[in-house]
Amino acid sequence: MRRAAVAPAPGPRPDRELMYPDRSVLPQNPAAPQASATPMIDGPKSYEQRKVHTVGVSWDAVTLTDTSAFPPDSMGAAGPTQFIAAVNGRIRSFTKNGVADGVLNLDPNVFFASVMTPVGGAVVLNFTSDPQIRYDRFSGRWYISIIDVPCTNATCTTTAPNRWMVAVSDAASNGTISGSTAWTFFQFQTDPGTNFCDYPSLGIDVNALYMGCNMFSNVGSFVGTNGYVIRKSSIQGAGPMTVTMFANLVSGSTGAGPFSPRGVDNYDSTATEGYFVGVDNATFSTLMFRRVSNPGSASPTISANISVTVSGTTFPNRVEHAGNTGGANGNLGSLDDRLYAAMIRNGRLWSAHSFRVNNAGVASTVADARNAVRWYELQNLTTTPTLVQSGTVFDNAATRAAARQYFIPSVAVTGQNHAVVGFTMAGTPVGATPAYAARLAGDPLSTMTGPPTTAATTFGTTTANYNPAADPGGASGRRWGDYSFTMVDPLDDMTVFTVQEYNQALNSYAVRVGKLAAPPPATPTCAGSPITFAGPTGNVVINATSSGGSGFYDPGPNLPAPALPFNHLSATVTNAIVNSVTYNSPTQATLNITALATGSQNVTITNPDGQSVTANGCINVQNAVAPDLGITITDGVTTATPGGSVTYTITASNASATPATGATVADTFPAALTCTWTCVGAGGGTCTASGSGNINDTVNLPVGASTTYTATCAISAAANGTLSNTATVTVAGDPNAANNSATDTDTLTPQANLGITKTDGVTTATAGGSVTYTITASNAGPSNAPGSTVSDTFPASLTCNWTCVGAGGGTCTASGSGNIADTVNLPEGGSTTYTASCTISAAATGTLSNTATVAAPAGVTDPVPGNNSATDTDTLAATADLAITKTDGVTSATPGGSVTYTITASNAGPSNVTGATVADTFPASLTCSWTCVGAGGGTCTASGSGNINNTVNLPAGGSVSYTASCAISAAATGSLSNTATVAAPGGVTDPTPGNNTATDTDTLAATADLAVTVTDGVTTATPGGSVTYTITASNAGPSNATGATVTDTFPAALTCTWTCVGAGGGTCTASGSGNINNTVNLPAGGSVSYTASCAVSNSATGTISNTATVAAAAGTTDPVAGNNSATDVDTVVGARVTATKTASGPYVVGTTVTYTIILSNNGPGPQADNAGNEMTDVLPSTLALVSASATSGTVIATTSTNTVTWNGAIAAGGTVTITITATILPAANAQVVSNQAAIAFDADGNGSNESSALSSDPRVASSNSPTLIFVADTRVIPTLSTWALALLAMMLTAVAGGLARQRRLRAGG
Repeated sequence: MRRAAVAPAPGPRPDRELMYPDRSVLPQNPAAPQASATPMIDGPKSYEQRKVHTVGVSWDAVTLTDTSAFPPDSMGAAGPTQFIAAVNGRIRSFTKNGVADGVLNLDPNVFFASVMTPVGGAVVLNFTSDPQIRYDRFSGRWYISIIDVPCTNATCTTTAPNRWMVAVSDAASNGTISGSTAWTFFQFQTDPGTNFCDYPSLGIDVNALYMGCNMFSNVGSFVGTNGYVIRKSSIQGAGPMTVTMFANLVSGSTGAGPFSPRGVDNYDSTATEGYFVGVDNATFSTLMFRRVSNPGSASPTISANISVTVSGTTFPNRVEHAGNTGGANGNLGSLDDRLYAAMIRNGRLWSAHSFRVNNAGVASTVADARNAVRWYELQNLTTTPTLVQSGTVFDNAATRAAARQYFIPSVAVTGQNHAVVGFTMAGTPVGATPAYAARLAGDPLSTMTGPPTTAATTFGTTTANYNPAADPGGASGRRWGDYSFTMVDPLDDMTVFTVQEYNQALNSYAVRVGKLAAPPPATPTCAGSPITFAGPTGNVVINATSSGGSGFYDPGPNLPAPALPFNHLSATVTNAIVNSVTYNSPTQATLNITALATGSQNVTITNPDGQSVTANGCINVQNAVAPDLGITITDGVTTATPGGSVTYTITASNASATPATGATVADTFPAALTCTWTCVGAGGGTCTASGSGNINDTVNLPVGASTTYTATCAISAAANGTLSNTATVTVAGDPNAANNSATDTDTLTPQANLGITKTDGVTTATAGGSVTYTITASNAGPSNAPGSTVSDTFPASLTCNWTCVGAGGGTCTASGSGNIADTVNLPEGGSTTYTASCTISAAATGTLSNTATVAAPAGVTDPVPGNNSATDTDTLAATADLAITKTDGVTSATPGGSVTYTITASNAGPSNVTGATVADTFPASLTCSWTCVGAGGGTCTASGSGNINNTVNLPAGGSVSYTASCAISAAATGSLSNTATVAAPGGVTDPTPGNNTATDTDTLAATADLAVTVTDGVTTATPGGSVTYTITASNAGPSNATGATVTDTFPAALTCTWTCVGAGGGTCTASGSGNINNTVNLPAGGSVSYTASCAVSNSATGTISNTATVAAAAGTTDPVAGNNSATDVDTVVGARVTATKTASGPYVVGTTVTYTIILSNNGPGPQADNAGNEMTDVLPSTLALVSASATSGTVIATTSTNTVTWNGAIAAGGTVTITITATILPAANAQVVSNQAAIAFDADGNGSNESSALSSDPRVASSNSPTLIFVADTRVIPTLSTWALALLAMMLTAVAGGLARQRRLRAGG
């Protein structure tokens, strides 16, 4: 079986090919009945149409776009408030109504990255696959598990042993995942050797987690199955995780045991055993169990195989689907007959799988067999498991082409013992569609509401066109599933969620979640037949009738903490308190109520899933509870002020369980108060909206309601002593009079709200100037304040005189000087106002802050002390007009040269400035040092280097002047712009900021004295020899010369290659051949040197004159053009001597042969008679030397050695002829005689014959050819005369010469 890679990052990932065993060839269990159901049913039963689970909401949790994986491995689970989908390539969270909440939305590769097998060494890539997710109702935590696929080659045909990983949510999240949820990650390697775990399951119970795997070798061969038990308590903290591996649940590829073992979910809070279950690996029609003992311990144990025979099963087929264009390979893969999930409820195990059946629902492999879903319920799990019932969801159409097919199922059972099985539906008539069938607890055994008796219920619409290019299919069809999951809401234990893959869009899939509602509550029989309730408190039994599966339900007692409490059966009764609800049966519940009103009352009963039923007029109440009313009053204070006011809050309330109609609220206010009031009700309470004077109001107070009065009361100015006010509430029959009245008492104390203000009307002041303050003390009442005190201690920098006038009865001292400390009288509404005229010290700095206060006399309380002082603050601000100038006296400058700036900062006043800043950030192309002198009291730093950033003191009329001497970078270009600034310090205002900067700009004109030299170190040259030139271009500055050009067009007589190196920053092309035409960079002081190695032509004559030049680039001026070129001249010298050699004679033994050698000097210089022989000719042994002569020079014929030598001089262009006579010896008879002379000459004119050449026969086209003669064979023609023999020898010599030419031509060609 193929396991696809899931959305790796980065880049595409390979499929993981696993070789699953061929289960289609398994033998049947001979004990298995061939039936569609157990117990047997005789065809479709006719019974009442039941209200099985119905679709509430459904939604697409993820799509192919989200996962990029085939298949998605459909999986998800519901928790207390969320549904979380966990599939290949995506983990995403939703509300339980399908709205994505944004809490989780990420790739599992990212989520589990910290615990995946690291990539490195043998592992070249890794990704996650086969996620499982559970919300564990016992621990209130989420568990998300997954495996990784550590590939050991790029195509993932081989793997390392992989890891099983699990993420556990924290306890603090209480089952609701948020951004602050802390996840703890664990992992273990699934095999201690090299095997690979695939298709992991996840089961969870109160003790442990159970994970089963199919095991494969590292090259993908099936080797058996394993089970693993993870001690739950070990992963609810930091760990370490406790894992027990049970290897070889199936041993080898063909052994018996659970194939694709499913770890079983168990809802029993008292479970002490765990389970693995699967179809038998060795036979069809057999389920295999393994029972785990002590799963919550550190050392659990596992049983041997426990088999259960079921009705016949077989292998599923690939599933046709409408719109398929891929042929048989494009059908949907249905995996095999494995179980997809398993759960235990009330000691019964439920599971489901799919395989082929005929149109009667019996296992079959005939051509028309179609896929169907088989579900099972088993019992006696702790002893010998037996089958309670099983059923088959199938299409009974006559042919497979007409049938719908059902595959990849999962089943769940609710607390009501209703069952739902979800699956994918497809076939020739329909595309892949999510669907389900269901049964009620009381349905006949082996039956479901679904095919074949009724259509499957769908919860998504297919496009019926699924032909994705990325999954063209194959022998097993297109990837589908590989999982399905159906689970029950953990809080209401009624709602079912099922997760299925379907074709939601063209060539795409989605993982669809269906939220399925249970049947509604039963219908109470009391509607129209009311139950008499004596009251006021007691039990009422509500009986109901069930129709089509409707019924009451309660999950029972809450599980122990940390499990969250269940949603429970609840009820409301009009005009009554429901104290408790007891679930008796699906058609009966007991309510304990307290009646608050008599008469006919309605009852609403709500199941844990929120569905409710209402029975109007269900209860007739005879007696109800009387109301217990209460009242409170407060004005929020304990003292009050004569002439002031108080505000009372008076609240009458009904905290009892009985409403109060026509109650009375009363308040007779004390005579010292004059009041108005308003009233508002809450919780249904009603009262009179407003009034004045005393309160005497009729009100209605339902249960939990209240009425609140707000009474605003003015206190008489003559009031004294205490102020006591009582409010009451009364109603007939109130059982508790103690809370029917309330009193508020205040002590009366005089109060005067004194206040003072002070201002001089400005926010800034100038040292040496003046300010005038207005200071007013007042009394806002409500009481008079005689003997109050007004004070103002002026700052030391002020000299003040003041006057005072009163208003509204206020009195004060008329005038004074210096500080104010005045006793005044301030009746309510009165005031006193001071006018203080003050001069400011010329030495004042900073701020000018002046505070005045007013204080009440003893015995008078000021309720607002915060206004008893007032401060006026002015900023003392200096003003100075700072200015700066800058110039270097020129408008242009030269890179590599220098400029001198004069920078002057001055202060035109009026204030002195201490701590002004003069700044000049010189351009990067300048290197500067500077000095500074002050004038008129100005001070500055005497000298410095680099930028100027100088703190200076500039009194009014003072200045500082900087002289900056700056060297200009030789590399500088463009223009040279330099700005200087002067800035006043904080607290000093410059009224004319426009003169605070000055800029000097010069145009930069580059000047570079470029020069070039060339020499080869000699004055002569020899044809065929060589010369080596050294060419150096340099820059004496002052500016850099970028892009200069060095050229040297070499004479035609030279063939040159060259290299170049720079010095002092000079750069050039490293090497080349032929002429030089090179762009170079020559900074000031830099140079480039070329070494040109040149071969001199053999034909060179006269002189060799070579000129090199250097030229500055445009924009750079060279002030000395005369050194921009240089020439090296060499005279070509030396001889070049060649020789030709011809032969004449009859070429007959005994006759003479005459050789003529002509020496020619073709060189530009003479050949001198140097040491040694200029020519040597050694005759072959077949000849005997006779004599030799020459037209000049000295020739010597040495007969003993058969050698002729010549010594002598040959003028340039001259020749010498040498004649040699020899006798042909008998040994030459019929032979070709070859002879060649050797020449020595002085090619370089240095007085020695260092060069050599060989004579050449001019009759032969090639050079250096020997001279050949063919001697006649006198033995063949003895009768010929001497002359005839000579003639024949000459003819043969001619033939020999022709043959020699042909041999040379062939050798050359």
